Amino acid sequence: MRALTFPALLLGVVAHAQTAHLIRGLDHYFQPDTLVMVVGDSVRFQTQQMHNMLQVSEADWLLNFAIPNGGFQTMLGQDSTFAIDSAGTYHFVCEPHGFMGMKGVLLVAPNPSTTVHAPQAEPVGAYPVPADDVLNVPVVRGPAVVRLRGVDGRILLEAVQQHIGPACLRTGHLPAGNHLLEVEDAHGTRRTRITVVH
Repeated sequence: MRALTFPALLLGVVAHAQTAHLIRGLDHYFQPDTLVMVVGDSVRFQTQQMHNMLQVSEADWLLNFAIPNGGFQTMLGQDSTFAIDSAGTYHFVCEPHGFMGMKGVLLVAPNPSTTVHAPQAEPVGAYPVPADDVLNVPVVRGPAVVRLRGVDGRILLEAVQQHIGPACLRTGHLPAGNHLLEVEDAHGTRRTRITVVH
């Protein structure tokens, strides 16, 4: 994790971030409370109250404890911007309100190659979006492995598609919310965020 200060922004550090995401501290919850991103993306935390984002261990997050684990921490009541430099799952709480369940998760996927001469990857298409009982994922190159990951990074669904055509994932039993869809083939792995509703 690296903090982006105002002088650093003037020097163009933010140009390394692919996407700038916004998380707002509202009343006693984060909006959104789950964010899917890739390494190098930045997070802008915005609040008008006495809230902050404090990275904690998964165990402390499950218990709503606000015990810092040495990761990112924003200042109470102040807007902040930071970027994540490593893939993984990052759990955070609001330091004064974690005990009330004010918490969230950053799901950070590895960043695909960003070399100037790299070919542009096809976007991951899926339908219907948002998904309800079934998610169809077109495979443009076979064989491919299609995975749907949960907020904790675990694989919830996986399908192997040998030929070009749609892979069908049954999502009716999954919890509603944001998930990470991955399509892996011989040319690499493409990712996108998918919302499941019921």
